[in-house]
Amino acid sequence: MIEAPSKEIRKVYILFSLLLGFLSGVGMDGLLIIITVFFLMYSLIKYPQYCMLSWLIIYPFLNSKSSILSVALLAIVCVVYIVRYWILKKVLLNEFVGYIFIFLCAVISYLLGQKPEMYALVIFAFVLIIFLNFKKYTEENKFGHIVLAFDYCALGIIVSVILGIMLKNDSIVHNGRLAFSDNVKTMAELIVIPLFFRMIALLEGKTLFSCQKKRILDYIYLLTLGICLILTVSRGTIIALMAALGFYAILNHKKMRNFLFILGTIIGGILIIVILYERLVEWGFLANIEGLNGRTDIWAFYYEKYKSYGVENIIFGVGPGNINRLAVGERYGRYYIHSVIVDSLVTYGLVGFSVLVVTFYRAFVKGIRLKDTLRLSMLLLCFCMFLTHGNINYRLFYVMIGFLSASNVIYSNKNYSVDKESDF
Repeated sequence: MIEAPSKEIRKVYILFSLLLGFLSGVGMDGLLIIITVFFLMYSLIKYPQYCMLSWLIIYPFLNSKSSILSVALLAIVCVVYIVRYWILKKVLLNEFVGYIFIFLCAVISYLLGQKPEMYALVIFAFVLIIFLNFKKYTEENKFGHIVLAFDYCALGIIVSVILGIMLKNDSIVHNGRLAFSDNVKTMAELIVIPLFFRMIALLEGKTLFSCQKKRILDYIYLLTLGICLILTVSRGTIIALMAALGFYAILNHKKMRNFLFILGTIIGGILIIVILYERLVEWGFLANIEGLNGRTDIWAFYYEKYKSYGVENIIFGVGPGNINRLAVGERYGRYYIHSVIVDSLVTYGLVGFSVLVVTFYRAFVKGIRLKDTLRLSMLLLCFCMFLTHGNINYRLFYVMIGFLSASNVIYSNKNYSVDKESDF
């Protein structure tokens, strides 16, 4: 198994515990609490003194849905880490410009009379800090440590799913689809990130267990994640995963190009056309397949409403958490926007949309210059997910954008290089 330095992996587990505790407190989600406890129990065995500190910080999250104390404590943790990282590591100011702009957009929206969702903003800051702690590993091309951390997160999800099914938890199965607190997309995105990294590792011949007899556990684990993803019936997530994996395989395994292309096409066709399409029609989720299942009509509707407002809304957006007020009493009032890309324009205006575009542009350009196909594949996964899924207030968005933002910080390091002999 990949061995991670205890000091850094300790930070990872504690930070993930705090994040999950915060998410579970805001959503009062019992399954997220289970995963939080999973992380904390691991920390308790390895690092009892730090586990106690985590419990003290998480406690308000688990006892109050809108506790001012919980937000204050989390904000303090964010500030301490940012100051420590910024000052001691001598990070250049321009590396944080994008993140500062995002917060500035929210503040301006608030001053213009909107009501930003402060929980979402704090989550963004906290997720960014989590991935900044991976910076040391990534600079040293120890990307396997990041994969290992996501593996533990995925194991927690699997345990939660099994317990939820055994206890007949209604939030696990939503209209016949595997869900997380009645949210199918949340479950899909929780699964797709560790599944992506583990499949990439498998393509590179890296496994969790070095012992030949135990490697069957790697395949069982991978198969379980794959089944969970299919049971969410999230077509966009599955397509995004296949696109990212196919992109990586084509660029890194020349002998496997034709084989993977044909195999991926066949499997994708079976999943989408035979299994997923019929089930969606049966459930009444799909009346037709034109216009991305109605998404283009929704995007056009919100875009027209967005343009009809004043100049300040066009420049700075309507503010996070306020997009539904654009459609009060209208046909699409009950829908969310189904696209992070479009929602960034409507919610944060031209300023926020530009920040998101520049963030992607920098990451892609620098990834291409370095010929870093692993991170380019990760960016492709994020982009595909952002294009047809979620919105700015969607919590899992902040996990993915935090990872994307941290990648930009990593690329900005002059000493960064891609080592073909790395452990990944």
